[in-house]
Amino acid sequence: MSDSELPYRFSELFNAAGSRSSASVHLVYRGHDILLLLGDSGVERFKRFLEHYESEPEQGSPLDRIFVAYGCVVDTLAEIPESYAQAEELLSRRFFCVQGQHVLGFDDLPSVQNNLENLENSRIDGYTAEITDYLQTFNRRKVAEVLYSIEEYLYRVNADISAVKLFLTDLYLRIKDTMTHRYSTLTLPFASNAEIISFINSQNYLYEIIIYFSNRFEELMNSMGNSSRDSVIDDILYYIDHNYNTNLKLEMIASLFGYNSSYLGKIFTKTVGESFNTYVDRIRIDHAIKMLSDEKLRVYEIAEKVGYRNVDYFEKLQQSAFGHA
Repeated sequence: MSDSELPYRFSELFNAAGSRSSASVHLVYRGHDILLLLGDSGVERFKRFLEHYESEPEQGSPLDRIFVAYGCVVDTLAEIPESYAQAEELLSRRFFCVQGQHVLGFDDLPSVQNNLENLENSRIDGYTAEITDYLQTFNRRKVAEVLYSIEEYLYRVNADISAVKLFLTDLYLRIKDTMTHRYSTLTLPFASNAEIISFINSQNYLYEIIIYFSNRFEELMNSMGNSSRDSVIDDILYYIDHNYNTNLKLEMIASLFGYNSSYLGKIFTKTVGESFNTYVDRIRIDHAIKMLSDEKLRVYEIAEKVGYRNVDYFEKLQQSAFGHA
């Protein structure tokens, strides 16, 4: 069974690769190009054909554009539907093949049938938070780890490919929205929503979309100016300045940047001249003062916008700031 939207058929490639002495029957069913191999010699020739292309890949090989799925060998005509059903199920897993993989056989079925789980869109929020944090801390290793975990999770889901693509589209657009909102003064290298949606929907394989994410995230980190900052403290200050309105904790920052929190607290104070918490409070109050001047907001609304849930604590900091102004 192979891709029918091609100027050639798999059956033609198969027959052109060797003698036609091994009998086979070709037909098209449900848009699939199907070969029925007759006898042991036909099966052996098919195996040799696949081994040739898998062991000696050629650039621009016809198989680069074809996906082949095959069912088990059967002894009677009555068993052919079972073999076809296996091939059809494997064909539905094409999207999850690794890079360079163009063939799935019936012996692969146990690994794709067992332990499938439901696709949970609720995971998108967690993935978005993780990736945006690691992008902002320029932690390329962690970004790669999250992308790998997403790929592994999606391989295990029991969902239509369209649903998986929608999951990935939603994830990428949320990341885009979060980053453009936090870095509104920068021109970030994101394509338009229409271009993103079109690209994801046009891909035949999951790995192609993951590679796209990885490449775009690398461009994003480069555009944010990481190369111009010389120390981890500079990166941390940059992160705080764009995330002051979130629930910032030294322990969380230390984890993102790969440091022990006690050690990071000491080098932060030594480098910046004030403790982590004091610096965060100062940045928040600076933004709050601007809001008090420019916006008609209530105190509790401003407190929430700059990252404080405790309004009383916010008011004390505010009074202290004005008292020292």
